[in-house]
Amino acid sequence: MGFLGGFLFVIGAAVAGLGVFLWSRAREQFRWDAVDGTICAAAVDFDWEYYRPRVEYTYVYRGRTFRGAKLRSLALSVNWSGPARRAVAKYPVGSTVTVFVNPRHPLESVLERGGDPTFIPFMLLFSAPFVVAGLTLLLR
Repeated sequence: MGFLGGFLFVIGAAVAGLGVFLWSRAREQFRWDAVDGTICAAAVDFDWEYYRPRVEYTYVYRGRTFRGAKLRSLALSVNWSGPARRAVAKYPVGSTVTVFVNPRHPLESVLERGGDPTFIPFMLLFSAPFVVAGLTLLLR
């Protein structure tokens, strides 16, 4: 029981730690440069399992034109269309938007900085049963 408990605990802690690490990386986007961009495509994609918003945009950064397609980092996909439709509705084709650009890697950009707000609660809730089961087995 000790090995299994330790294994489950380590898996749960690793998943939680990875979630926190990725979340902290997404929070760095609040220091990225803001530039104007233009929406060139917006649609909801469905792959027979998940609905995903697809928003493509162009932006000029340091005199070069780039094309981006990342709405936000750490986006979770769901199997109902509502969240994707609402996200796409905010970005009509031809509209001017603020694009947040990584100054060290100008090809990296997002329209909504800071990551998906549902990501960290999801990762912590996902890892919690592993941690609890691991601790339960270890303390027996």
